[in-house]
Amino acid sequence: MISEIIIWGKTIPMYGVLGVTGALLGMLYILLMAPKFGADRENSVYIYVLGAVGAMAGAKLLFILVEIPDILRALESGISNPSEIIWSLANGGMVFYGGLLGGISAAWWCSKIIKTKLTDYLVLLVPALALAHSIARIGCFSAGCCYGIETTSWIGYTYTNSLVAPNGIPLLPIQLIEAFCVFLIFIFLVWYTSSPKREPYTLAMYIILYAPIRFILEFFRGDSHRGFMLGLSTSQWISAALFIITVMWLIRKTNVCHWFSKKHLD
Repeated sequence: MISEIIIWGKTIPMYGVLGVTGALLGMLYILLMAPKFGADRENSVYIYVLGAVGAMAGAKLLFILVEIPDILRALESGISNPSEIIWSLANGGMVFYGGLLGGISAAWWCSKIIKTKLTDYLVLLVPALALAHSIARIGCFSAGCCYGIETTSWIGYTYTNSLVAPNGIPLLPIQLIEAFCVFLIFIFLVWYTSSPKREPYTLAMYIILYAPIRFILEFFRGDSHRGFMLGLSTSQWISAALFIITVMWLIRKTNVCHWFSKKHLD
């Protein structure tokens, strides 16, 4: 896997290239699909771009929060150069769920500024998010971050010059597995949003589909910097919480229990 490319004499990490590519493909999807849903293209782009900025900030913030125990241990050990910690955090990873929450918050704030309803644009933004997310995970694979557990050579990928993943050891390409799963979610959401009746539940469907996948895939991650409590990672706890909350919201919103009871009595 190519980890860097040279453009106009500049060496650029593939992680960044694929991240930007995913974001641009998401924007292209929004521009192409906005007329279908009767959404204002300009407002859609404003919300998407500001949401992307909020996503990056939220992803970095949650990463820092997860790293707080290690930071405190480093400070207690009497680290001679605290700037090393700052540099490590600035160049460290990001946590997707922090990005999701940060992106939604920033998109909501933007919708308030331009005096529109965010819910009117989720039918566009959520599939675009899934598309960008799937491409970004390929970027993770190219960088070696978010790597998988050690496995057999025939199914694993061996890094030889990674600054993050262990080199010379076959690792499960969990990043590519997640990228494939999220791309399937994108395809599903494109179909799902084809019906106006289902449009209000687009974000809920994304969470219900992604959360269990992320919960399971976390067991096959090999990197340790993800925060753990009672044997589960930070992302697993968030996955479980979001899944339960979303299912309860859907039940309440669609009145499933009432519908089932009426159907059963009939």
